[in-house]
Amino acid sequence: MNYLLNLISQDWRNKMFCPECDSVLVPNKEKVLMCKDCGYQSEDEKINEKYIIKDEISEEQRTKIEVIDEDLNSGGVPEEMIEELREQYREALENFEL
Repeated sequence: MNYLLNLISQDWRNKMFCPECDSVLVPNKEKVLMCKDCGYQSEDEKINEKYIIKDEISEEQRTKIEVIDEDLNSGGVPEEMIEELREQYREALENFEL
């Protein structure tokens, strides 16, 4: 039983890991298993049966964020109050000592 498990695990290991550097083999667009570390490419012709390679982009990924350029004072704060806060901020910076 152990011998059988060892054979199965060796077969699996040979198909999933690079024989040169032991990194994981991943499918690429050319539909071959490739090592991203050393560039090794597998000669396995049954990759289409084992992996599904998609190149589709979902609608959520295609949707772009719309930037709305509005006046920062869209909250209805009176202009006098904003100017007063700016002045207080400037005074605080002038009085600040390092």
